[in-house]
Amino acid sequence: MLSILFYNFIGLVLFPFIFPYLLVKTISHPKQWKQRWGLIPYLKKKKLIWLHGASVGEIKALSSFYQEIRYYFPGYYFLISSYTETGFNQAEKLFNQENCYQTYFPLDFLLSVIIAVLRTKPDLVFFTETEIWPNFLTVSKILKLKVILIGARISDKTYPRYKAFRRMLKPYLGAYKLILAKDELNRKRWIDIGMNYENILVGGSIKVSSSEVKIPQVALSPRTKILIAGPLRKGEFKPILNIYMQLKKKHPNLGLLAAPRYLEMTDDMIKLLKLHSFRYKLRSNISVLTSQVTVLDTIGELAGFYKFADIAFIGGSLVDCGGHNPLEAAFQGVPLVMGPSYQNVQDVINVLDKSGGVKIADSSEQMVKYLDQWLAHPGKTKIISQKLKQTACQFEKSSKRYIQVLRSEGIISH
Repeated sequence: MLSILFYNFIGLVLFPFIFPYLLVKTISHPKQWKQRWGLIPYLKKKKLIWLHGASVGEIKALSSFYQEIRYYFPGYYFLISSYTETGFNQAEKLFNQENCYQTYFPLDFLLSVIIAVLRTKPDLVFFTETEIWPNFLTVSKILKLKVILIGARISDKTYPRYKAFRRMLKPYLGAYKLILAKDELNRKRWIDIGMNYENILVGGSIKVSSSEVKIPQVALSPRTKILIAGPLRKGEFKPILNIYMQLKKKHPNLGLLAAPRYLEMTDDMIKLLKLHSFRYKLRSNISVLTSQVTVLDTIGELAGFYKFADIAFIGGSLVDCGGHNPLEAAFQGVPLVMGPSYQNVQDVINVLDKSGGVKIADSSEQMVKYLDQWLAHPGKTKIISQKLKQTACQFEKSSKRYIQVLRSEGIISH
């Protein structure tokens, strides 16, 4: 009780300082911010399941989970929420069904949360990965909502901070009826920060389905090979361009598809390309991939583009972000390289490494070496590609595993 009072006291102290920003946002984007203030779709009188994903990756993963769970809840409606604009847009694309509604997740102000929950009264709430919203969880606990966290993980970076605030976090974690952790390491971490060990099981990663991948409507120009680099974080595009230039000297037919983590990075990437006199095109303007630079300025297409790739760099690994999910590339059998920061996906890398199709590079020189070897020996690379694809298959169907666990725990009754 004291922790939630302290949390809201801090919120009240800070509110006058952030209110001008919130007011401007509300006026400039009224529909979005009306929902953030709690005025989400009124679904109180419907049988409802609420699915929440922080951004694009989580929303894409939830679409696979939705395809599995909807059969067990005939007649139910689904509310899909996200905290980011790109996530919301992805939800509108992937959940364009009559029984699905999309919304922005409410701000974690007590009044906003109360309004949102009372307007929906969901029968089940599913969060993904790392979601600890004190007011939402507190209100859910008071109203006895069933809240479940799937694909739960805690990164190396945030784990020490969460553990330091264990006493404050424990009351909120008690709102979760069940947590399905990504792996045994993450199960232990959630227990360490205050989760009851009886209510947490291992369920696997949520971001691992290849069945829903849509292949982009593009062609590949003759004899062209493609390096895909993404999702790129701030500070990664410049070293990737340098690596591409070195590879291009030996492999003149090599093209680069560069995918930013956020579309807002596109302008900076274009400025860098112009500065170094690169020929480039935007994905939104092409129908053929060629041996030049293409900037992926669209949402949700990266996974499908791996179908055209020969080699890949997985972003978030040259900067201190812990690495992005390599499975989208691995499902297509694309040999991939990552930088030294890959702790968020270390469990996946440890398995994929057995195929020979994954390399961790400590320097740009190493990265060039690995990528060049794959390009220079297509026969050997084809064998590695097949092994990588086969190895990645064991990560498939996590959604089905979730359904099995939910049935065994009585969340799904039939």
